Amino acid sequence: SLQLNVPELGAIPEVRPRFLQVHTTAKKPLIIDIGGVKSPNSEHLGLVTWNRNSSFIAESFRATLPSILFSEAGGARPRVIVVTSANPAEGKTTVATNLAIAISEITQRVLVIDGDLRKQRIHRIFGFENKAGLADLLASTESLSVLQVEDLVRGTEIDGLYVLPGGGERPDQANLFYSRRLP
Repeated sequence: SLQLNVPELGAIPEVRPRFLQVHTTAKKPLIIDIGGVKSPNSEHLGLVTWNRNSSFIAESFRATLPSILFSEAGGARPRVIVVTSANPAEGKTTVATNLAIAISEITQRVLVIDGDLRKQRIHRIFGFENKAGLADLLASTESLSVLQVEDLVRGTEIDGLYVLPGGGERPDQANLFYSRRLP
């Protein structure tokens, strides 16, 4: 943050699962947890604030939240938070989903939008199919009242937390960001 001359809003520790994989005569290997998160599938890190409510990493998301919510001048809360990075696999989805969970815990309604149309993951984290979502919304020429956006948004088991999945794959996905629906 010193090099970019921007304030640091919080620190989230890096979490890497540690597993011992033992091959047996069965078709699937036996996986033994030797610390870290409970699954070799990184999708579970996206829900660590929900699944491991009192863990150190869950608390780090909650501790970062006030810095984000009170970062605007005059005490106004930001209405949109964008999580991005320059490279893949740096934790954008994990940070976005866990911050969304932390925000929903303070009785705020949250909509998580999967804007990564190339490597959509948020639907898997919350256990949804990815039949329709943001890509469909941006590609459609129908008016929003006809399109029924509320049918694209999915509620989660977490009170106040909703998800707009990325939607079906399209050959023109890169062009969707030029949609007049995207301000």
